[in-house]
Amino acid sequence: MCWKQRFCATILFLFCGAGGGGRREVAGEEVKVLGMQLDLEAPSRPDVVATYNLSLKFPEGGEASEMSVCYWAKPDTLTSYETHLSLAASDYENDILHLYRRGGQLGFYYNGVRQLGFPHLVTAIDLHTWKHYCHVFYQGEYAVYIGGEELGGGTIATSRVPVPLRGVIALGQEQDLLAGGYDPDQSYRGRLALMNIYSRRVTEAEIKQQASCGIVASGDIFSLERDEMTLTNVTIELHEAKEFCEASVDYVIFPERRNLPDSLQACRRVGYDMYSPSTHTQNTALFNESLLFSSECLANNYHLWVGATDREQENVWRKFIDGTIVTDPPFEQNEPNGGDGEDCILMFLLSGLWVDTSCSIKWAACVPCQVSYSKPLRLRGLCSPSEAETFYEVLGYKSEKPYFHGYYGNLVYRREGVEWEMYDLAHSAVVATTTLLSEDSYPLGRHRWTLRRGICKLPPNAEITLSFSVCANTEFACSNGDCIAKKYRCDGNNNCPDFSDEDDCQMLVLPRGYRPTQPPTNTQGTRPLLLGSVVRILRITRISDVRRAIDVEMSLDLQWPDPRITYLNLGDTLEWNKLTENETKNIWKPRLAFPNVYDGKINLIQEEFSVRKLKGPLPPQYNDEKMDIAFGGDAALVVQQQHFRCCARPPASPLRGILM
Repeated sequence: MCWKQRFCATILFLFCGAGGGGRREVAGEEVKVLGMQLDLEAPSRPDVVATYNLSLKFPEGGEASEMSVCYWAKPDTLTSYETHLSLAASDYENDILHLYRRGGQLGFYYNGVRQLGFPHLVTAIDLHTWKHYCHVFYQGEYAVYIGGEELGGGTIATSRVPVPLRGVIALGQEQDLLAGGYDPDQSYRGRLALMNIYSRRVTEAEIKQQASCGIVASGDIFSLERDEMTLTNVTIELHEAKEFCEASVDYVIFPERRNLPDSLQACRRVGYDMYSPSTHTQNTALFNESLLFSSECLANNYHLWVGATDREQENVWRKFIDGTIVTDPPFEQNEPNGGDGEDCILMFLLSGLWVDTSCSIKWAACVPCQVSYSKPLRLRGLCSPSEAETFYEVLGYKSEKPYFHGYYGNLVYRREGVEWEMYDLAHSAVVATTTLLSEDSYPLGRHRWTLRRGICKLPPNAEITLSFSVCANTEFACSNGDCIAKKYRCDGNNNCPDFSDEDDCQMLVLPRGYRPTQPPTNTQGTRPLLLGSVVRILRITRISDVRRAIDVEMSLDLQWPDPRITYLNLGDTLEWNKLTENETKNIWKPRLAFPNVYDGKINLIQEEFSVRKLKGPLPPQYNDEKMDIAFGGDAALVVQQQHFRCCARPPASPLRGILM
């Protein structure tokens, strides 16, 4: 549909004139790939952007009541607002269209209005992975497609539906002013390709074709392949478009010699699995990279484990990671030769080729780990404002060791010897340091760190415990970085290899300023706190008419809520939830007096304090380095169980107790 006669003529020229777009097969072609801020060890910059002046195409303007924006993106690191595209008409109309992500949350501005009605549009972050996006705007409605599948959408909050076609398109930066006002925290870091903007609603069939690296129609409003952009510190590469649909295989070598089980564990502790090349070319690349570690890996003639085995079927070598078959394994001459007794592989240092060996051999070699982006490492113990800011991955090497890269740019790397450092790229400052036990260690699991600058309301030189693991929020991280289900935390059994799941099993967390002399308030307003009570007369041991007294043995159970307390790792029975003497003395407890005791004495035989669980836990806190199961103050009752022996008079009056 045309909006103005002049605009119709322009569109006709674009599709019919020389070099004017149309439909094209891109699977076997090379296409432009824009590279933006690809140096992961550099802070984000405001001066990296690709721009296009729409007035070159629409000198007298125009508007579109329907619009589709489709492209491929491969981010390498995140910023606060990962801006894909920004359209500004003037300094004041600077958010005509702004497409961005915040972590995994998609967001956009439309005709100057930030759209808050789409909290369900969440994607996997998937750094270093090509992903196809298509945003479709039509008659006040919105839909977004990821990888060819509709993620969701809804009605746009706007008083004006048509989008003006004037001003500047910026890729990789958000415009606070026309072609300016860029903020490094709102920039894109990674690669963009096949950006097309259409003056129509593209069909689902077209989107699926694009997402499968098939036919792509050039955008009539804008096409990255056709329109010449102004590039500022942006690189251009040529890639075959079919690469976008191919899973990339990356790996990192851990240059410490370990036996096979420990090598597998080393990979799994960072969320990876042992790597195996698929081709001779990949094997040569792995061999060449292993030569970087002459002081460690190259001390053995068979210096590198390879992640493949023929244990399932003799001479059919399958990868550990997914069971796929290596069709042409690069074995050394006269190998494999071990038959059923040798089902695993080492790389021969002199040639880089494979030899088979026993999987149970006590042989120490280095290990390559294949990168997986589905299960990030998590750094817990700081005050990260979003969960994605706790995510890390293992990348290249610094000081001859793999280093950890935070999704938002922090680096954790070995400084020298056993010293490791956390570095904030955005502020060019060291955050914290830690000292490990040996040069073969990594800061996985829980370690004490010393802050080198103030953070999280803590001063410099403060010591804090941080946890590095791939454990999900539903798991507990052992001190060595292994993961177990949270239900095993503080259950009386040692489930972690280092027994750390039974360490520090406190049950109560008291807020700052808690007063054990001050009773809890009633959650129902200003009414007095009601205590539940159960009195059981166990036996009457003596009745004295002369003294007019009785001797009785009884139990008294009291229970009350204390909404100030946070409870940890509660079991389903009182027996599992007994409080320690130290926990008991730090909380408020009612005092009980017996004014009609015969001689003023009462014998307390036994007293126990426990917690009775009433309902389920709080949502897990992603910054909690202990990863305990926490319950709110309304989810449990404190239970005081007492066993008395006493006497009272007169017998006509019951034994009376007074709560104080």
